[in-house]
Amino acid sequence: MSGENYTLPPNVAAAMGDPQTTYPAPPPVAVPAAFNQTAGPVQVVVNGLSLTVDPSALDDVEMFDMLNEFTGGTGQLALIPAIIRGLFGDQYKLVMDAIRSPETHRVSFEAASKFIADTMAAINPN
Repeated sequence: MSGENYTLPPNVAAAMGDPQTTYPAPPPVAVPAAFNQTAGPVQVVVNGLSLTVDPSALDDVEMFDMLNEFTGGTGQLALIPAIIRGLFGDQYKLVMDAIRSPETHRVSFEAASKFIADTMAAINPN
């Protein structure tokens, strides 16, 4: 898309108070190395559990939005299961069982949050 122009619909340009409707295309967005889709799945060890994670799962605007809300302290605890499913796919039950409390047989938000944070650190240790 670099070098091309894009056109705003006239009603959008007018709503913005700008009579110009054609703009140069924005430069391409630099994708962080952790999102490298060509590398394929990687083995990570999180809290003693060996898992396969495909870092390309992070190259997803919806996943990024969930992670952003999750790490931004907005109280979006409902995102935790979706993040774990998005990162681990078929390994979801394995992960949930690994972080389940042996005493209560429940997966606490604290344990799940820590596991997600530990996974992100394992995927991109730098």
